[in-house]
Amino acid sequence: MDNLKEVARLTSLLEDSLQNICTADQRRQIMDDNSCELPKVLQVQLDGLIDQAAELRGLLKIGQAARRNEALSPAVISAALVMAEEICRALSELDDPDKA
Repeated sequence: MDNLKEVARLTSLLEDSLQNICTADQRRQIMDDNSCELPKVLQVQLDGLIDQAAELRGLLKIGQAARRNEALSPAVISAALVMAEEICRALSELDDPDKA
C-alpha cells in the first residue's frame, strides 16, 4: 500500500476514534480554528505526541486531502504517516483499555 493511501486510511480511523472518544462539543473544539487546546480527554492520552488542537486539525486536513487524492509532498506524507500511526495507537488504547 502506498503511503498516501495509508495516510488516508489511518486518518479515517483517527476520525472514527474521535467519534467514539469525544463528545460532539469536544470534536467541534478540535476543529475550531480559534481553539488552541485539546479536549482534556485527549490531552493525557496524546501527551508528548500532540500538544495543540491545531496540530490535530492539520493532520485531519492532510488526511482529507489524501482521501481526495490531492497532491501532497513526500515530506508531508511521510510526517503525516508517522503522526497518524502514533496517534491511532495511543487512541486505540483509550478506546479499548484491554490494549493498554
